[in-house]
Amino acid sequence: MRLSIPEPTLEALKNGFKGNDLLGRAPFAHKLTALVDALDDPTVIALDGGWGSGKSFFLKGWIGEHAKTGGKARLIYFDAFKEDFLDDPLVSLVAALIETLPVKLKSERALNALKKNAWKIAKPVLRIGAAAATYGLTEAAVAALDPAIEAASKEATDALDAADKFFEREQGKRAAMEAFRTALSELTEPQEQDGPRQKIVIIVDELDRCRPDYALSLLETIKHFFNVEGVHFVLGVNLSELENSVRARYGAGCDARTYLEKFVTLTTKLPPTKKIGRQETSAITLYFTQSCGDCQIPEWITEIAGNWLTPLEARSSLSLRKIERIVSRLALLSTDKRLSKDDFDADLIICLHILRVVRPDILVDLLQDQSMHSCLTEISALFDLSEKVDNKADKRAFARESYFYVWLAATGLASSPQHRARIDSITNKGRSPIDPAVLRHLIRNEIDTWHLTD
Repeated sequence: MRLSIPEPTLEALKNGFKGNDLLGRAPFAHKLTALVDALDDPTVIALDGGWGSGKSFFLKGWIGEHAKTGGKARLIYFDAFKEDFLDDPLVSLVAALIETLPVKLKSERALNALKKNAWKIAKPVLRIGAAAATYGLTEAAVAALDPAIEAASKEATDALDAADKFFEREQGKRAAMEAFRTALSELTEPQEQDGPRQKIVIIVDELDRCRPDYALSLLETIKHFFNVEGVHFVLGVNLSELENSVRARYGAGCDARTYLEKFVTLTTKLPPTKKIGRQETSAITLYFTQSCGDCQIPEWITEIAGNWLTPLEARSSLSLRKIERIVSRLALLSTDKRLSKDDFDADLIICLHILRVVRPDILVDLLQDQSMHSCLTEISALFDLSEKVDNKADKRAFARESYFYVWLAATGLASSPQHRARIDSITNKGRSPIDPAVLRHLIRNEIDTWHLTD
């Protein structure tokens, strides 16, 4: 049994989306390839999406897809979250370039110039820290910067005061910045006379998981140092969260969206649906069904959970990450041999697991014995439950009618003989349905037994 679906690595996606395109993202990848190959002016593209929307999977897959389809630009992957313990992102970005770009006789001079000038511009605390203990850089980055680290080590040992004065010299820093951009520009020079300029696209992933100060520092570094023809960026980011980072730094009254527009040229989002024949199926539905199969969840649990999720998708912010958490809970539930598809409380327990992920506040209200009528109203609106449906031939519509009575019984609001008769017809087991006391017991002892972490 699996509790989660591991995210494919860059190596696993080296052939692009072949065999991994459940959500139909390949056509969008081809559009992105065509765009970056056509760009001339330095451009920053923000792939905007909420946490857990599948940005990382897409960006990794795009690298392989881009190469497979003959994309002209060279793509470089940079995991910002892995580097945000550093104070200055400039050195990390340069290290990513050095590790990825092929070293040719012509480009070796430019790469060495990048190293030299990045080291001059980097914050003094970073230089001293790296000289003392490599400051947590990757082995590849350290190897790439060995000459600079050796020089900095000697400088830190013999003339630390002189190094501090150097960083105070504004003119020296400006000269280093200009030299850095010149070296970067050399890396994109045409290979042949009068030929097209080469393109470098740096993919910055996991930006929305970084420390706010590091995320903004990275954007400012891109703006000031990498604004060179032929160099572009694609950012995997949740712009709403990034706006919060801007407000955290500059105050709640800051116009965060306008501030970010200084750094981002254009934004785009992943397509929410996949066309299958003449029908469009949501990415959420496809991912849920596939994930349940991968985790070997029984079909009857998948079917019941799918009935709950279908109306919920339009009424709640379901992300792929939330679907993963729901599937993990269903995988745990499937190990309970006491539960079967014929149990009246199976529908309710599956719904409670879903609520624990998407609306835990409702479970808190149920436990605290808040107004059951209010809880029933909110749950009915969330899942589009109805006391009566017109088309009983619609399997899922009929399920939502049955689920209404499941919750009517669980909240103790089945007061009329008609309601009780309908509940008896659903249970069909000659036993009393769940009441509020049993509901609270289920939440405490079945739902809240497991606490899944990311």
